[in-house]
Parts: sequence; C-alpha cells; structure tokens
Amino acid sequence: MGSKHTLVTLPQYYTATNTYWVDPQTGGVLDTNQDQKITLQDATGRQRLLLFNGDIVMTPPSVRQAVNLDASGRNELRWFQSIIPLIAGLAGIAVLIAGIVLLWLGRRGQPETAGNDEPEPALDPAL
Repeated sequence: MGSKHTLVTLPQYYTATNTYWVDPQTGGVLDTNQDQKITLQDATGRQRLLLFNGDIVMTPPSVRQAVNLDASGRNELRWFQSIIPLIAGLAGIAVLIAGIVLLWLGRRGQPETAGNDEPEPALDPAL
C-alpha cells in the first residue's frame, strides 16, 4: 500500500465476536457464529493489510448433529434428576419396612420379662 520497502514488519491484530447458543439445562453448545478479522497495522494504528475478514458458522448438518447429541444428554439428565432419586427413595422405603418387620419378628419370639430387673445371685462353685 504505497511502501517502498521490500520487507515490512508490522504487528498483527485479531478481533472476533463469538456467539454461542447453549442449552441452559445441559450446557451443550447447539450453534456457534464467529465473526473474525485479522489485520496488520502500522505504529499509528492504521490498517495496512487485511489478512482475514470472515464469518465462521456451523453448517446446518453440524447444528442438527449438535441438537441430536444434546437431546440424548437431556434424557440422561432426566434420569439423574427424577427417575434415579425415585428408585432410590422406593428402595429406601422397602429396606426400612424390611427392617421393621425383622425387628418385630425377632421380638415376637422372645418371652416377656416379669419386670424383675435385679440380677440373679451368683452360685458359689464351692457349694
């Protein structure tokens, strides 16, 4: 751009605006859009050369694949949030009932004490 030098060294500048569409429940990325620009600028900040200026987007098949993958993640999340706790709660109730029944059956076979809390006298082995 008007320079008479055969070799010029300029700093490279990168700017980008990245937009992500994310499922709020699973955290899965469903779609992305990256607007990027790479330039070489001189000491005054003036753009001397445009290296890249483009909008990078996901293709429709890539978006469909991400959405399908996210749908399976939603199903797994549903299991962990509702079905597994329900199964664990029902199993806990069943174990509690089994423990109560076993305790009741164990006490049923023992004779009741007559309220005599004094220990029996020990027998003298010398007698």
